[in-house]
Amino acid sequence: RSFSGVDLLTLLEEVGAPEDFSTITAIAADGYAIVISRDEMVNGIVAIKQGGEWIVDVDPDAGPIRLVFPSTPANRWVFKVTEIIVNQ
Repeated sequence: RSFSGVDLLTLLEEVGAPEDFSTITAIAADGYAIVISRDEMVNGIVAIKQGGEWIVDVDPDAGPIRLVFPSTPANRWVFKVTEIIVNQ
């Protein structure tokens, strides 16, 4: 599968996250939360499209926003992201 969206580290930089943060906590609409280390964020994407189509259209249970980390197992990805907390 291919995903497209915004590079996670670029987004965090744009919103003023501290450069030396160690982890983020990603929270999903259903309350699921996971702590993700900076090392896991390599090539991380705040994805809004899957296979060139809006995630909300092709996989409504996983969208509209999904955190995808291509170099980690899919069980570390987060569907329906509602909040990202930057941890020092």
